[in-house]
Formats: sequence, C-alpha cells, structure tokens
Amino acid sequence: MNNKNPKRLSKKIKASGRWLALSEISYEAEDGKTRVWECVERVSCAGAVAVIATLRPSGRIILVRQYRAPVDSFVIEFPAGLIDREEEPAVTALRELREETGYAGSLVTMLPIGYNSPGLTQEGVYLAIVDVEEKSQGELHTKFDESEFIETILVERARLPEFLAEAEARGDKLDAKVEAFAAAQRYG
Repeated sequence: MNNKNPKRLSKKIKASGRWLALSEISYEAEDGKTRVWECVERVSCAGAVAVIATLRPSGRIILVRQYRAPVDSFVIEFPAGLIDREEEPAVTALRELREETGYAGSLVTMLPIGYNSPGLTQEGVYLAIVDVEEKSQGELHTKFDESEFIETILVERARLPEFLAEAEARGDKLDAKVEAFAAAQRYG
C-alpha cells in the first residue's frame, strides 16, 4: 500500500433542501485509487452546539426530551442548536440553553469542534460546558422554534446512567453525546 495522504478531487451536490444537501465526493485514497463517497451536509448554518449544563449547587444535569423525525422517536439530548452564520458558538450555546429550557447560565469552557458521524456528515458540534446558578433563575421562560416541543429534564449526575436506562426502556432513544457523557461519569 502507498502511504499517500488522501486527496479530494471533486464534490458535486446531488440534491439540496432548506437545511441539508446530499453531496458526492470523489477522492484519491491512500492506495492511489479514485473513490466516491456520499455525504450529507448542513446548509444555512455554521455548525451546531450542544450544552452540558450543570445546576449549582445541586449538581443536576439539564437534559431535554424531544421528538426527532429521522428516528421516529423521542430522544434524550443535551440542549442544542444550529449556529447562525455570523454567531459565535459560545453565544449560540447560551442562547439555545435559554430558548430550550428557560435557564440562563455562564460559560465555563467551549470544547473544540467534534464530529458525531464523520462517515455521514461534515457537521461539527461544539460542546459548551455551562454552570447555571439555581437561585438566580427566577421564573423560567422558553422560546421554542415553531417545530420544537421540548421537555426539560433535570437529572442528578450520579443517577444519569440509571435514568438513561429507564428512558430507553420506556422507548426513548438516546443521543450518543449524552451516552458518552454518562459512560465517562460512570467508568471514567
């Protein structure tokens, strides 16, 4: 085998909608052969954020539950959203937390961009670590997008693996980021 770096040769958009495009990528692989790959790409945004928010002082984690049509099920997730083109990921994170759950928080750190399914999509997701002071919240007000119907769930950090097992047993699906976080809490 040649130890060449792969090289993209071309990209063609095969179909496009309001939020997604299906693309075909031709590239020269490490073995020198030309290969073709199909992928889904986000359009109309600059990526996504997911918010790992912890209530202080209780230490409870803020999760959301919402119906996701691609998996035809409710999914347990971190609050999340798409980054507007001219918006910084940290701003999006705090905005989405407020809009989806009503909670206002302060950013602890932003993790580098990561990829959930790089064999399928180029979408990158920034993880925001946020602290939320419970006593300073007052009355919570959400601001859902037209298609959003979101339930906020507060879970004790130590009980997260058990909660996820219960949710799955009820028929909910689990977002991989939440599962990875729970596994790190339990086995890390």
